[in-house]
Amino acid sequence: MGGGALAWDGPLPNSTLEKIKANLPEWPDDVIDQWLLPHSEREGFGWPPSSPFNRSEWRYVMCRPVVWWQAVTWTKLQTALEPDDLSAEQLRTVNGMIGAYFKGDYNAYRMIATGPKRVFGVLEFLRANGDLPRMPVAVMDNDGLHIVDGNHRVVAWIIYGALGTEVLAEKCWLPRAAATTIWLGTHATGELLDPA
Repeated sequence: MGGGALAWDGPLPNSTLEKIKANLPEWPDDVIDQWLLPHSEREGFGWPPSSPFNRSEWRYVMCRPVVWWQAVTWTKLQTALEPDDLSAEQLRTVNGMIGAYFKGDYNAYRMIATGPKRVFGVLEFLRANGDLPRMPVAVMDNDGLHIVDGNHRVVAWIIYGALGTEVLAEKCWLPRAAATTIWLGTHATGELLDPA
């Protein structure tokens, strides 16, 4: 090697997943895979996010710097995942998505070109299986769950449940499970994502 070689004591991370795991080593791969990995591979994102976020799009994805998230542990939680379980902000997101995809409302969710297809795909999965294809990722806000990944799944879950058992039986669709499993992140100090 020439004189420009750098000394390194360990293996270099060779994938984005390994880079994320280097910052968040205790996190479940599933949480990283479905939430952070897709964003980190988008143009203009990369990993790690800048700190502070400045103009980085990561501020909309993570809301808090990586150092805050390093104190978050993840557990699996069984929940009915009904509208009453969601924070007011999350319920606005769900209602906005339902408005955009099913009522023709013009809002920010209308700009997600794949949004309706994603919700209908989950509805098809629910019809055949009665549960979600993958666990949504959530943290607690001051008044309920805040979904950090899996909003389309949550919308489908709520819509499917609203159909009622009679409609589902009439169509010969599987009933929705009474509860589903989510990833719930909890900060070591009990601090909330948005304590406002």
